[in-house]
Amino acid sequence: RPASPRRRQASKSRLLSSGHRTTRGTMWGRYSLASTAVTGAVVAYAWQTREQFYPTVVYLVTSKLCVLCLGNQAVVLTLLAGRSAKALFLGPLREVEVELLHENARYAVTETCLALTIFREELTTRVFALFTALLFAKVFHWLAQARVEHIEHAERVSALSHGRLAALMVWLWLLDGVALGVCAALCIKQGPSVLLLFGFE
Repeated sequence: RPASPRRRQASKSRLLSSGHRTTRGTMWGRYSLASTAVTGAVVAYAWQTREQFYPTVVYLVTSKLCVLCLGNQAVVLTLLAGRSAKALFLGPLREVEVELLHENARYAVTETCLALTIFREELTTRVFALFTALLFAKVFHWLAQARVEHIEHAERVSALSHGRLAALMVWLWLLDGVALGVCAALCIKQGPSVLLLFGFE
């Protein structure tokens, strides 16, 4: 019996989706390996030319090229941590969840960048790190909400999926509590600052 047009379209969409995932995974792997190799070469060059720990560190944090390479490696490690947490708590994402991330992230990044212009005198590397952590926390909040809605309408959901989602929600709850407490304590001690924005977010 020939397959219906809907089934053929669904199978075609699944094949295209798996192809896109494979391509993204390959590009991510190449980018990670290339970034790690460049960072290793930069650190090795700094060590060979300075031959001592302190001059090497000074060179790495003062050279613009070294700072760029180390910053890129920090981005790679951050993305690796996010992908690992996603695989641990959620597993593969559905296409609806990917589209939700793209849509929400576009507006969240724009709104936060506009809000940061109020504190432009305080824009430092620490603020950039806080912004990245905030974006990652928001991403997992969106994914947790989308996965809860999916589970509510799903016919069969394994106990493992329930446990992983519950663990993610507990982890997010603890992370929110710690971040809010730290921001509030620093604002009380040091006065109003850009941490107000991150605390409210």
